[in-house]
Amino acid sequence: MEKAVELAIGGAPLALKLCLERLVPIPQDRPVQVNLPSKQSEPNGIVAAHNNLLASVSTGDITPQEAQGISALLEARRRSWESADLADQLNRIEQRLFENKSAKGRPR
Repeated sequence: MEKAVELAIGGAPLALKLCLERLVPIPQDRPVQVNLPSKQSEPNGIVAAHNNLLASVSTGDITPQEAQGISALLEARRRSWESADLADQLNRIEQRLFENKSAKGRPR
């Protein structure tokens, strides 16, 4: 690397490019703006968001790779929503079982 810096200081374009790329890396992606529905945590909202992604790819607003990244985020959101929903359902079932068990143990 010292030799590259030496050559860059001496004006060698390739060495200068190499040094600059080390100092200021080229971004691998870019910020992407996509119109997503506000209710992305509901099943229909996730489907609508994916439909908007497909539309954005088809119009050339974003690349398929960018859509894939956003889709992965939406999928993670869907799994979070699904986990929270399943936990709520389980809590309600456990509560009903507890209430039924308590009602059966009481004298009439």
